[in-house]
Amino acid sequence: TPCGRPAGLGSKSSKKKMEPTPGVPAPIFTGAVPPPPQGGLSGVPPPPVVEKKSDRKRTDLEKMAFRELRDIALKAGLKLPLGSSKDAYIDALSGEKKANVVRERPWRWNKQLGRDPRTKKYYRLLKIARVPEAHVYERMVNAGCPRSAIGMLFGEGPPPQHAGSSLASMPTQTPDMVRSKTDEFQPGKHSAHPIDTKNLNATSWRSVAVAKKSESGSSGVIFCLLPKGVVVLKSGSSLAEEMYGSWLAREIGIHVPELRLASYNDGEYYEIQAALKRTASLSTKIGISRILQRKQIAVMEYVNGKPLVEVSGIPEKSALRQVGGIIALDVVLNNFDRLPLVWNNQGNADNIFLVPEENNMYALDNRIVCPTSIQVQHVHLSKVNMLCDNMKKSGHESKEWIKLQRFWVTRTPMAMLSKEDLKEIAKGFRDTAKMCVEKLTKKRLVSMFKDLGALDKGDNFWMSQVCGINVEFILAVINVFAKHFC
Repeated sequence: TPCGRPAGLGSKSSKKKMEPTPGVPAPIFTGAVPPPPQGGLSGVPPPPVVEKKSDRKRTDLEKMAFRELRDIALKAGLKLPLGSSKDAYIDALSGEKKANVVRERPWRWNKQLGRDPRTKKYYRLLKIARVPEAHVYERMVNAGCPRSAIGMLFGEGPPPQHAGSSLASMPTQTPDMVRSKTDEFQPGKHSAHPIDTKNLNATSWRSVAVAKKSESGSSGVIFCLLPKGVVVLKSGSSLAEEMYGSWLAREIGIHVPELRLASYNDGEYYEIQAALKRTASLSTKIGISRILQRKQIAVMEYVNGKPLVEVSGIPEKSALRQVGGIIALDVVLNNFDRLPLVWNNQGNADNIFLVPEENNMYALDNRIVCPTSIQVQHVHLSKVNMLCDNMKKSGHESKEWIKLQRFWVTRTPMAMLSKEDLKEIAKGFRDTAKMCVEKLTKKRLVSMFKDLGALDKGDNFWMSQVCGINVEFILAVINVFAKHFC
């Protein structure tokens, strides 16, 4: 070029800055210029070939900033992959490799692997589900993935190894023992692990044998097998409302599972996470990845019984009275996900369990739903008032009990309820309504509300759930009970 700079180097802006000034001699490039390549333009010298190894020693390169190393590499014609570390640039410039340096696998920094269809599935196992590298590597090999796809995730270095093993080559077949244990695990064949609501007992989580995610339900429920029995783990965005509803149920004598909270401030929380990551299968880890990201996990008692959808015969009278008590509880909680008396839905028979050995009905998923709209609150209160008024006038022949009869026939395998059966359910409803008036006073409701907030004061997400509970709305429903039954 006129200014003596080799062609092909520099940007357009730099060309303008390097134009020769009249009267000033142009700088002379002293680098070695090789002969022009075959087929090249005559008279136009090609760009200089710079040695790809820097003259500087490795110790000098290590003292330089990363940006300086990158600029030197660019001028030297080195093209390193996007996201290469500082050590990679030093290795390329000095021609030496630092001893005992473990390079980062490409999946740790290359986000493009999460979009590539060849690596997307396994990238999520590594990045989201936190599955160990060795397991993913073996799974890719056993699935017949091409070596190019495996290299995109793990690089050109040695394959990842299990702890305490020396994996020298690609395995031909590796059975997933954790998966087989998970498939064989059936919670109903084991007893329930006792839940101590006061003692965290974090060391017991180190003895978890297998963990399995529930196949039913919208919320995340995990069954864990311990030496003493099965325990249930649950998380979700309405955990505080469900704990408060369970406390109310226990106050009025409804059978509910024992439960306690494991927060991220407790040591038990991290023991639970470690146990799940260690014992869950690959498919389970993907399913519970969102649960592991929650800051609160409920440790719940396992109810070894049958849901109403699996009960064939009509329960005994004492169990039917407990069904009436659960209906009264749902009215107080505004829980529409169970028995459809004052709600226009089909109901959910999976949330009532019968334990034949005890002849007791257990209420599951006792979330309290407090409407924020005053108008919606008045609608619910008017329905509750109509339910109680019709019960006093028509007894078990009111339209609400006809709806219960339809639910019993269509949503469960049991036969139609007789008049005597409906009378027992209605009796249980009235007795529980009176218990609500007696036990659930304003002082008691406020006390439980404060205790719920104290479980995890420092977390805003938990407090937002607690603040969704309206004690005044609960008292308004209980006042309707007091008006008709007391």
